[in-house]
Amino acid sequence: MTLTDQRAPARDPATDDGTASLLWPRGPELAWDLDDDTWHDLGLATLVDGAPEGSDRARLARVWRRVPTDRATVTHRQDVTADLERPAIADAVIRFTADADRSRSQLAFAAQVRHPPQQHAWVLAAVTVRGRAVERLAAALRAAAPGSAGLLAVRAHLEQRLADPAERGRRARAEALTAELADLRYVLRVAGDRVGVSADAGQRDATAPIAETFERFRQREPDAHPAEVGGSAWLSHVEEAVIDRVAALHPELFGRLAAFAATDLVPDPVLERFDDEVRSFLAYRALVAPLRAAGLPLCRPVLDTSGRVDARGTYDLALADRLVAAGDRVVRNDLTLDPGERVVVVTGPNQGGKTTLARTVGQLHVLAALGLEVPGGRVRLAVPDTVRTVFGRQEDVADRRSALEDDLLRTARALDACTARSVVIANELFSSTAPRDAAVLGERVLRRVLAAGSLGVYVTFLDELARLDPAVVSMTSTVDPDDPAVRTFRVVRAPADGRAYAIALAARYGLTRDQVLERIHDARRDR
Repeated sequence: MTLTDQRAPARDPATDDGTASLLWPRGPELAWDLDDDTWHDLGLATLVDGAPEGSDRARLARVWRRVPTDRATVTHRQDVTADLERPAIADAVIRFTADADRSRSQLAFAAQVRHPPQQHAWVLAAVTVRGRAVERLAAALRAAAPGSAGLLAVRAHLEQRLADPAERGRRARAEALTAELADLRYVLRVAGDRVGVSADAGQRDATAPIAETFERFRQREPDAHPAEVGGSAWLSHVEEAVIDRVAALHPELFGRLAAFAATDLVPDPVLERFDDEVRSFLAYRALVAPLRAAGLPLCRPVLDTSGRVDARGTYDLALADRLVAAGDRVVRNDLTLDPGERVVVVTGPNQGGKTTLARTVGQLHVLAALGLEVPGGRVRLAVPDTVRTVFGRQEDVADRRSALEDDLLRTARALDACTARSVVIANELFSSTAPRDAAVLGERVLRRVLAAGSLGVYVTFLDELARLDPAVVSMTSTVDPDDPAVRTFRVVRAPADGRAYAIALAARYGLTRDQVLERIHDARRDR
C-alpha cells in the first residue's frame, strides 16, 4: 500500500463550493493581487516576517496578497474575525489546528515507513486523532453558537460528517482497533542475543513489580520528548521483528488494521480548506495580541460607499509592533476626508511622521479589505479595487535608469491601473530633480489621480501642491512649539507652512536674517 494512493489530488480550496469557505464565499475571482512594491512599501512584508513563531508565513503572505474587492466577501470575513475574537471559539479552533498538524505529521511519517504493521498503526493513529478533533470542534461550535456564515457552514459540515453512517463506522472501527491494540498482550523472552515471542497464557505481568523495585532510585520525573520523524519513533530491526511475530500470533487483528489503513484514509476537502484558511485569521490575532496588551485599539472598520474616509486614533501597524516590543510610545493620528475630498498632500519637516501616515492609510485599506480588524479606535472607509504605492528610491549605480526615470515609469504604471475605487500612495517622488521640475511633475500626478477619482496620499516637500485644488486636503507633520527641532510625529490637517518651520528652526540656531546681520554689526563694532 502507498499512502499517496489514498489521498485526494491536490486542488485549490477556493475552487470548491464556497459555502464553507472562510475567505472566498463567492469565489476568488473578485480580487486583486498586491504587487511587490506595495507589499514592501506598506510594511506588510515586515508584518508577515514578524508573525509569531510557528506561523506559516508563506501561507499568510499568500492569503494577504490576494485581496477581495466586493463588500459581501469583506463582510463575510469580518464576521469570521469577530467570531474568532471569542475565546471559546478561538481556543477550540486553535486546538483543532494543532490536532490537524499532529495528524498530518503522523501521516507523513507513515508514508516514510517501509514496515507494513508500523505504517498501518501510524495511519490508524492519524485517523483517530482527526476523528476526535472533529468531535471536539463540532461540540465547541455547537456550544459557542458562532454568528458568521463561514463558521456556521463549517459547523453544519461537521454535524453532517458526524451523522454520516460511513463516517460513524470509520470512527467506531478506529476506536475499536486502537483499544484492541492497546490491550494486546504477549510474552517476550530474551536470552542473550535471542528474542522470542509467544502468546500470552495468563502469565504474571512483571512490569509493576520491576517499576516498584526501582522506584526508590528515581529522583525526578524524566522530561517528556515527543517522538519525532527520524528519531525515537523509528523502530529498530529487532522491534520490527517482534511486531511481525506478534502479528503472526494475531492475524485477524492485524488483518483488520491493514484493511483499515487501505480503505479508511478518506480526505475531507472542506475541513482541509477550513484548516488552511483559518490559520491566517489566527496568525493575525496572535500578531496584534501584544498591541492590544499595550492598550492600542483595533476596530472593525465600517465599509463606506459615500466617499468619506474617517480614521481616528490610527497608527502604522508595522511600526507599532516594533515600538511596543522596544517599550516605546506609539503616536496615533486622525485622518478625515469628506465626500469630494480625494487627495491628501502631506508636508512638513523630515522624519516627522509623513511617510508613516502615508503607509498607515495604505495599511488601513488593505487590512480592511482582507476582513481584518484595523489599527484605530474608529475607522470608516471604502473597499478599494487596488492599492498601489510609488515610493521614491535611492539611485542604484547598477541600474542603467536614472532615479527620475525610475520614478516616472513606476508612477505611470500605478496611474494606468487607477479607477475611482483605487488608492494611490506616493512618497517623496522626483527628489532627484530640481524643485521646479518636481512641482510640475507632482502636479501632473495629482491631476491624474483627481481625474480618475482615486483616493491619493502624496508626501512631498513642496508646499504649493497642497493648494492645487479644492479636492486636495493639506496635512502637515508638527513640531514642539517650544522647540522646533523636536518632532511630535503628529500629522494634522492644516495649511502647508514649511517656510514657517524653516524660520523657526533658523531662529533656534541664530540663523535668521536679522540674527545674522546683528552678529555682523556686533563684530564690526568690536573691531
